[in-house]
Amino acid sequence: MGGSEGGREAMMMAQRYPADYDGIVSIDPVMNWSGLQTFGNYVGGILQSRPGGWLNGKTQLVHDTVLSACDALDGISDGVVSNCKTAADLALAAKRCPSGADEGAACFSDAQLAVVNAAHTGYTFTAQSPLTGLNYWDAVVAKMGRETVDQFFAAYVATGLPHTSGGNNAGASNAPGYGIPGRVDLLAVLDNWVERGTKPADQYALTNRKALPPYEVEASKPMCRYGSYPKFVGTGSASGSLAENYTCAPN
Repeated sequence: MGGSEGGREAMMMAQRYPADYDGIVSIDPVMNWSGLQTFGNYVGGILQSRPGGWLNGKTQLVHDTVLSACDALDGISDGVVSNCKTAADLALAAKRCPSGADEGAACFSDAQLAVVNAAHTGYTFTAQSPLTGLNYWDAVVAKMGRETVDQFFAAYVATGLPHTSGGNNAGASNAPGYGIPGRVDLLAVLDNWVERGTKPADQYALTNRKALPPYEVEASKPMCRYGSYPKFVGTGSASGSLAENYTCAPN
């Protein structure tokens, strides 16, 4: 079991030495390390070639713009984006400063939009982003077929969380008031699959729990199998803290 670089190592073991392990858990694998580092240089090159492209503290504006366009697409405005791309591109473009120059904190200059779009679109050499592991799963399915892959490889998505996060606590910035659930016992899932032949379910509950016994659940949300996302079907934003008010809907 590993995450980040450890997730990359976990996937290397699965690919190179599959007979050495009965089961492997890989979390947020940094599978394209060279691409990750090259991407930083790529964005730096865009900045150097676009005078005035530095965002000058506008990363929160990027966040707020995407959130405004995409937050409600999963059925609830809770500060978590679960399903979005085109709407984000259009919303960012609409924040262009009328003159094309930097006119302050509420809009983006042409140079700043070029940098944001370059970072959002990605660099051909990079598949390193939250989608990297999912793109790898797609590649394995393309090579071996879905029926075969489902016998040994399952992929899931936890929306709204930072890299290798175990959840955002209640009161965290850029999160709903109850936080963003992130805890799940993947080792139990793996053990049941390997030792008992119980195939992974289509979804598991991510949770945030209180720090002291009996560790009561403070918030929960589905972690959906790749290809679907947690769509809110409840009533009222406060009920967004309960996993039963979501369903895993196709992307």
